[in-house]
Order: sequence, then structure tokens, then C-alpha cells
Amino acid sequence: MAPRILQQLTPRATRSGLIRYDPEKIHDLLAEPLIVVALHENGFIGIEKLGRFIKSNGKRIPSADLLAKKGGKLLGIEVKTIRMENNPKPVPGKVMGNSHIPYWWGNMFLNNAIIKIEDKKQRVLKQLKNTREHFNCDLTMLVLYNRRLGPSTLMQQDSYLRELRTIKSKYNEIDLFMVRDYFGYVVFYPSLP
Repeated sequence: MAPRILQQLTPRATRSGLIRYDPEKIHDLLAEPLIVVALHENGFIGIEKLGRFIKSNGKRIPSADLLAKKGGKLLGIEVKTIRMENNPKPVPGKVMGNSHIPYWWGNMFLNNAIIKIEDKKQRVLKQLKNTREHFNCDLTMLVLYNRRLGPSTLMQQDSYLRELRTIKSKYNEIDLFMVRDYFGYVVFYPSLP
């Protein structure tokens, strides 16, 4: 049930990112509890937090963040926070200049989601694959937390679905995608089992 998993996540948050000064880190730490609540509200059960690594054949291999069940299927779930202003990184006092670009928010969401998947030699794909194999998961799911107010305001369900279709066509090894935005709006692609 959701409350138990939230208790597991909270101590980790205080141990990891809040000790150093990185104002962006708070969003990473809040993402997992917010996603757990969204999963629970959308009928996922047996939600469990996994450790960072799986021990396999005497080695430590990276694992996904969560395991959960939905419709009788076991899912390995990785959560990633989309920091849409980080590419390019903002410079204090310098105007970004996106307002003249049509649909900048959708393009930025797509580009940043792809960067998250490609980052660290496609670590996300390895995490999901390892979790699927080790825990005999039926499906994998990548959750993208869009935590920016501006793009969350501009993105609609059809915008998210359009970008998720594009991502799915490029990364077919990921079975499902979920987006949760700043306002708590949740989109799944393709439809849940």
C-alpha cells in the first residue's frame, strides 16, 4: 500500500540529496513519493522500492526504482525527473528566448526525455532490463516526472501522447511510459493492461 512505501522513501531522501546544496535535487527526492501516490491512485498494488543494485553472479548491476503490480502483471519501474531548463543550462540574467519557437515546450520535453534515456550509456535501459530479468517482470515502465510549471501548463494530454509515441518508437524495449506533471496530471502510453 502507498503509505508504507512512502515511509521507505522519506529516510533515503534526507540521507542523499538534501545534505549538499543543489536546489534542483529536492525535485528528484520528491519525485518518487509523488509517483508512488500516482501509481497507487491508478490501481497499482504491491508497490516496492528497490535498492540501487541487484546482486547477480557475484556482481552488482543497476536496478530500476520500483516494482509494482497492475492487472495481474509485474512491472519494473524507473523514475526520471525531466529538468526542461537544463539543456541548455540557464545563465542568470540571460534570456532563454524560447517564446518565439512554436511548440517549444513539447520539443523540449521530448529532447530532455531522450537525454534521460541516453544518459550514462543508456543506463535507464540497462536498469529496466536487469530488473525485468532478475524479478521476472512482465513489463517495464519508464516514468517521466515533468516538474516545470511552464511546460506543465502548456502540455496537454495530446501533447504528452504525441511525444510518448515518438519516444516509444525509438525505445521499443520499454513497454510502457507514464508522465506526471507539476499539477499531478498523469498520462500513460500505451494504455495500461
